[in-house]
Amino acid sequence: ALFELLMSREARTEMIAGLPKSAMALSTLAAVDREYTFEEIAVMTRAAPAKLLGLTDRGHLGAGAIADIAVYRRDGNIAKMLGQAAYVFKDGDLVVQDGEITHYRWGKALRLNPSPDKAMVRRLEDYHQQRYGLSLDWFNFPDSAIAREQPFGEVACRM
Repeated sequence: ALFELLMSREARTEMIAGLPKSAMALSTLAAVDREYTFEEIAVMTRAAPAKLLGLTDRGHLGAGAIADIAVYRRDGNIAKMLGQAAYVFKDGDLVVQDGEITHYRWGKALRLNPSPDKAMVRRLEDYHQQRYGLSLDWFNFPDSAIAREQPFGEVACRM
């Protein structure tokens, strides 16, 4: 639904009409006049994040890229179209055809592991201890919590 709101002025107008005025007072949605294109959505959701994270094997269709690709059939109903891909390839393997899953292929959740600011970590530890009575370590999510081998991939922090 979010992409439909970005891509369709008409959908935004309908959504805004159903929202409380107090909510709209806190939003800039009504000020968005333009309609984003499919290409702009692809850049926002694929190419730009890959570039920001330095993932040279993602976010493009060039040689050497991991072939994680979604193909959609153009439809006047943007939400319907984006909710049912014509084809999805995971690592170059066809896993969805005509909106139906052909088989499942596990991927990896990528996580960024920046060097922490020690003062910020101390503040977070104090906050969690005071607010929740728990150590910050309690919120760690170990790889072993998912019952399969290597569920996560680590991305180098380039900041």
